[in-house]
Amino acid sequence: MMILSLAFAVAAAASPVGETVEGGVATLRFSDGSSREIPVNGPWPDSVREPTSVERFELRVDRFDGVVLDPKRERMAQIDPRYFGLSLAYTDCVRHLGSWPGELEGCASAEVRRQRERLDRVVAALKRLSAEERLDPLMAEAIAPRALDRAQQAWEVFREQDCAMRTLRHGSTWAPATAAQCEAESVAVRAQTLEDLGLSASR
Repeated sequence: MMILSLAFAVAAAASPVGETVEGGVATLRFSDGSSREIPVNGPWPDSVREPTSVERFELRVDRFDGVVLDPKRERMAQIDPRYFGLSLAYTDCVRHLGSWPGELEGCASAEVRRQRERLDRVVAALKRLSAEERLDPLMAEAIAPRALDRAQQAWEVFREQDCAMRTLRHGSTWAPATAAQCEAESVAVRAQTLEDLGLSASR
């Protein structure tokens, strides 16, 4: 996963007045020393149509795999959860039952079971892969059963503490649903990470 942040600074003579920019945030710096930040999604607004008063502007456009990100929203929330292998049943449930903690907890708990089974399969596959003679020695050492078990144990400790922290943010009513969601999504990300590792090791 790679997120690119592109920054541009130009003189007033190159002001983009009349141009169209999609999905950016512009910081306008005026000759009197003041500045103003505005979202840009379409033609530059009329209030910025006097380039003589703008010494320079800085435009930030964040993209993920070519998709423009909304700078006002959490970045991870803008990534399609299916990228990490979360099931369509789970993503549909979150979309339609997001305001009902009881039902959401049930969907998330079912997804935890799916992702745990997936993670177990991936770990077992990596352990088998580590024994293959054609494998690079350093990769074989990295995914050797004992090394992989240590890494998994450390990750589980982190995941538990991380989800506990996130759960506190939403209060007691949402705590069970939030905890289940966090575990499901964290396990999915971990499983995807190890699947990607296995893919690179197999090349």
